[in-house]
Formats: sequence, structure tokens, C-alpha cells
Amino acid sequence: MIKYSVPLLLLTLSCRPPAPETVPLWPEKVPGSVTAEAETRVSTDGVLRAFNVSFPVMQVYPASGHGIHPAVLVCPGGGYSILAMDLEGSEIARWLNTLGFSAFVLAYRVPDNREGALQDARRAMRILRSRSAEWSIDPIRIGVIGFSAGGNLAARLAGGGDSTGAYPLQDSCDAVSALPDFAMLVYPAWLIDDAEELAPDMSVTADHPPAFLVHAQDDWIPVQTSLLYCNELRKAGVSAELHLFRRGGHGFGLRQQGAPTDRWPDLAAVWLGDMGIIQ
Repeated sequence: MIKYSVPLLLLTLSCRPPAPETVPLWPEKVPGSVTAEAETRVSTDGVLRAFNVSFPVMQVYPASGHGIHPAVLVCPGGGYSILAMDLEGSEIARWLNTLGFSAFVLAYRVPDNREGALQDARRAMRILRSRSAEWSIDPIRIGVIGFSAGGNLAARLAGGGDSTGAYPLQDSCDAVSALPDFAMLVYPAWLIDDAEELAPDMSVTADHPPAFLVHAQDDWIPVQTSLLYCNELRKAGVSAELHLFRRGGHGFGLRQQGAPTDRWPDLAAVWLGDMGIIQ
């Protein structure tokens, strides 16, 4: 049995990262529909999953150091049924911190509430932009990253347009744009329909922000999803970079698995530098 001295125990505890600040998205009643079930978070198979999210929030992971930093809204995946809060949430935020970003992990409404999820994402982006001075973030360098269903949500957010995801005016935060300044879609889901055409709820115009996409060819989500979406961006004159890997599967996040997809974070960092988002 290993015994720790009190100073060593205190040092061990002090090395743990502080719990992130939690920011509610809606000042009063959440617009639209919510589930009646109680929210729970369960860790199984090495992944912390959030179930039945009715009261959406952002968890704040601020960049270290002084000055103004770029920021990213992180959208975990989970098939719009659950949220993979560590694999595609907090772990992504900590990685973004190492690149100089402040990161904000979005716990959007699930299950089966795509309209509510888009309302949550738009509201979150507006809060970030309107409160940028409070968090020392650059209001013109706020992006979004999404994984699987979160990639679908990020693409819908980047598509702009108010045909879906509109909600009643809440406060002064809603006076600013919800359009991200760049988008990163990692094994995104449901960007195309069964006819391999752009899905009806997707919009790609010249106003779409620059995009970075990652997909493995052995993913159960067809690789045509990212191929077609990237081609639509190209036709609209939007700067886009797509990385297709021979293998890697689905749902890998940042976790190393000895596959070619292990390289995507490094490639993303190069892209972010090339775009001038980070120095």
C-alpha cells in the first residue's frame, strides 16, 4: 500500500485542472421542446455520456496567458441521442487550449431534438461574440468544431440562414451574428441524403466560413458525406480543406489508435496557422 505525505497529497490535488465554469444559454425558459426525463451523465467504455439534456449550457475552458485569444465552440457527437462529453468535448477543449484557444463545450439538447440543438448552438455563438471582452476572446476569430452529429450541428450553424433554428429574442446578446468565423467538421454525419445530394437542412453559400474536414474511408458514415460537402463549398467559392484517411473508423476524437487518423490534430493545427487564425 502506498502512503502519501500530506504535502504530496496536496500537490497531487492542486495539479488537477479546475472545474470549468458553466454558463447557461437561456436566461429564463428554454424555447421550444425539452425532454421530461432527468439529465444524467454516465461513464461507460471509457466515454462520459450525457443523457436527456433539457437545460443547455456551455463549459468554459479559457486559454492561458494574457491578451486576446481566438475561441472555438465545441459540439460533441452522439447521434443526437447522447453527448460524448469527454471524448468529443472536454478532451477537445484541452487540446485547443494548447493551441492558444479558449474553448467552450456545448451541451445541447438531446435526445432527438435537432431544432432545439440548432437553437442552442446559435444562442451559444451569440453569447460568445457579445461577451467576448469578458472572456478575452477575439470576436472575429470565433469558430466551431463538431464531431459526428456535432459535425452535422456545426455545419448547420455555419450554413447561416434563419429558416431553421430561429427563436424569440432573449436579450442584447441576440443582436450579434451567430455565424462562426471558421468551421472544423470531424467525421460529420448526415450532410447528404440517400440520393447523395446535399441534405435539405444543409445550406452552402458564399457566406459559409472557411472549413476543415476529416473523414476515414472505413467510417460507417459514408465518406461521400465529406466529399460532396467539400465540393459544394468549392463551388460556392469557400476555402475548404478535406483530409481523407484510408482507415480510422468513427468516433476516435483525439485518442490515439495507431491509425492514420491519429494525425488529424497536427493537420488541423497547420490549417489554423495557414488561415491566420493562430500564429
